[in-house]
Amino acid sequence: NMIMKNGFTWQGTEISLQGGSDFTAQGTAQYGLKKGNWAYYAALEGVTTNGYRYFGHSDVERGYGDIGYRAEGNEVHLSFTGAADGLGVAGTTPLELVQQNPWAVFTTPQTTNTSDEMLTLSDVSHITPTLTFNGNAYFRNYAQAHADGNVSDFYHCAAGAGFLCNGDYDPANPPVTTL
Repeated sequence: NMIMKNGFTWQGTEISLQGGSDFTAQGTAQYGLKKGNWAYYAALEGVTTNGYRYFGHSDVERGYGDIGYRAEGNEVHLSFTGAADGLGVAGTTPLELVQQNPWAVFTTPQTTNTSDEMLTLSDVSHITPTLTFNGNAYFRNYAQAHADGNVSDFYHCAAGAGFLCNGDYDPANPPVTTL
């Protein structure tokens, strides 16, 4: 069970920026405010990098926001959490190619893009001094897509289910598989 920050538990402003090699950059910001019975909180974060090889760009963005109301010991929060990323990589590269150019790639793209959003309504109600009700209702959406650029000369052939062939299949000399 995680209890997230909100405007009742954290007030102020904080911003952080960082940078590094391969065009790497990261930024974070958070803001919290309490005003009477209401509280507001928001946090954002982003990271991006080009990676050390061609087509290695990756990025991540995250955000969280909360609106809270507190009265007579009871508390209600409506919050949103969202994130998206794009992770770019390249498959393994033959040593001969890497020796010519350390940034070279053999197959591309190898990318995964993910997004996730969640809306949450939570409640803490003190019914009596010894009885408390906690409730949560939420909606979550998740999506992911992957592009794989690996290619080969292998293809399914008449040798049977699960066999891959490279060239012509000869039934007199079926492929040998080992486990």
